[in-house]
Amino acid sequence: MIADLPGSICLAFVGGEIERHQVGDYRGKAFRGGGAGARWLVTHGGVADGAIIGEPTGLRLVPEHVGSVAARYEVRGLPAPLREVEAGIDAIELGAVLLEVVRGAAREVRERREYRGVRGMMHVGAVEGGWPWRCNRVAGHFACSVEYRILPGESLTDAVDMLGRIRDEAERRLGRRVEVEIYASNPAAEKSEGVERVAEAVRRAHRALAGCECEEVVGTFTSDAIHLSRYGIPVVNYGPGDWGGRRGGEEGEAVRLEELELCARVYARAALEFMGNGYYGY
Repeated sequence: MIADLPGSICLAFVGGEIERHQVGDYRGKAFRGGGAGARWLVTHGGVADGAIIGEPTGLRLVPEHVGSVAARYEVRGLPAPLREVEAGIDAIELGAVLLEVVRGAAREVRERREYRGVRGMMHVGAVEGGWPWRCNRVAGHFACSVEYRILPGESLTDAVDMLGRIRDEAERRLGRRVEVEIYASNPAAEKSEGVERVAEAVRRAHRALAGCECEEVVGTFTSDAIHLSRYGIPVVNYGPGDWGGRRGGEEGEAVRLEELELCARVYARAALEFMGNGYYGY
């Protein structure tokens, strides 16, 4: 246990994907995520005076980032064979109206919500409907999965209320029931008590080794910081590579070796800075 090792450093490695959630037919270990390992750690004695998470931030300091809520909306029609198409109610056509409502809400989120230069975000990540193996039927169901990114300072209640209003507006326009299942909810990671000490250790180490000031930004991704911080562990994100593969080109989502080496040295020196050690051999 970390608590039994005062003055020590613990390295924890992730074996999954934070932005992955089980839903519908997509269940099992291949779809397990959302910080399952971090939650297990902090609920089984994993405590520390500070933590640095190595998400790909482009060697920028990220002391706070967005959270996310994922919801699945479903509307049902009335199946019918194509020879009697008038007897059916096409769920895909109903779904087009549902998508219009979601997109309208997404525009409102982008226009009205902002935190330190980061705009609100909502998008449709997946759609499904009908039976691809039996296209001679009017589709009987349509579903779409939506993710809403929560800005720091915004509560999960606000997000759930927004998703509920989407359902209400869709039901009003369609005149029929729309089901919604919220299958993932992760609050934003906000600056917690004691985080400035961790952040300053990273700044000092970055300045000494990279020869420049460390840029500080609000992350538009989610990370295990949302779980560690809520159990009293001051935490920041700082790592090599850019989130979202923003470098693009032929490299794709990649990390340069020289950046990886520099980051490792920053981690080592930041640990010494944090613990107040006066010798820096890195």
